[in-house]
Amino acid sequence: MAFYTFLLRARNALLNALGVLLLAWAAVLLLGWAGLTRGAWVNGMVAFLRAGLGLGTAYVVLALALVGLYALARAAGKAPPPEALPWGRITVWEVALLASVGLADLAGGHALPKGAVATPGGAVGWGLVEFLLLVAGRAGAWGLLGVAAALAPFAGTPLGGALVSRLRAWLFPEEAAPEAAPVVTEAPKKPRRRKRPRPDLPPEFRREVPIARPEDEPPP
Repeated sequence: MAFYTFLLRARNALLNALGVLLLAWAAVLLLGWAGLTRGAWVNGMVAFLRAGLGLGTAYVVLALALVGLYALARAAGKAPPPEALPWGRITVWEVALLASVGLADLAGGHALPKGAVATPGGAVGWGLVEFLLLVAGRAGAWGLLGVAAALAPFAGTPLGGALVSRLRAWLFPEEAAPEAAPVVTEAPKKPRRRKRPRPDLPPEFRREVPIARPEDEPPP
């Protein structure tokens, strides 16, 4: 019991340290992205994020802050375990954020990032848009990214999840149909034989059974 308490306290201490570290990292990146702080490490990290994600750097800062808050809440026992998190909703929100990076690249002119020159969508947005242009053209890229950015957040809400479940049940009714319960047939029970009631005979018609008595015992 004492060893388990020690492990629990050690885990909470590590989660607290991780949460504070992530929150501090998010704050430093935000200040560096806004140009309020400078440094070799900060400038290099901000330049890397700008070149890769462009305006999506804000999403990285937000993700670090959210993970840090979750670690602190988990250490305090106020957050569910990782396996209980709504990973489906988190995934659709990630799709929406990725689509918004592509839209920022399209709105910025879809220019290839060169050197230290950052574009609105960064290298990730440019690559995503370039693939969609080859597959669906410019109008198709605008349409696909717009639909993903608009509908994915709605699908991540409880109402959107309910509508998606109903749509899936309408498109695939065989998956939504409940499985038929197995029919259990019981073997027919044999009728029990009723015992016939013994007739109540008068004392004069009852048969007396002789009982063996010792020889030295006098008869009644």
